[in-house]
Amino acid sequence: MDPATKHIKAALVALGVPRRSIVARTDLGITSAAIHDPAHRQLVADRAEELVQPGRYGVYITQYPCGCIPTVRVNNDPRRAGQVTTRNEEPLGHTCLVSVGDHVI
Repeated sequence: MDPATKHIKAALVALGVPRRSIVARTDLGITSAAIHDPAHRQLVADRAEELVQPGRYGVYITQYPCGCIPTVRVNNDPRRAGQVTTRNEEPLGHTCLVSVGDHVI
């Protein structure tokens, strides 16, 4: 495992994410980590500002209108360091029973 992967995993473990829930890979010199467990994705999304504060990482979050978070990625891309990017998407095939407005998603 390369040093960047170890460092990102250690930062996520420090937030309370178990190592078994983290999948990391390096592509073209940028290391990216994704979180599998939905509860841990929520934890990282809630504490994203802590990860980006030192300016080392960027956090990318995808969120559905119901509040579910299908994707959280943390990477060391210098173009995104120090930023939390949230993208709101419409769910496709999502079966959450949380009501939003007057309908159930």
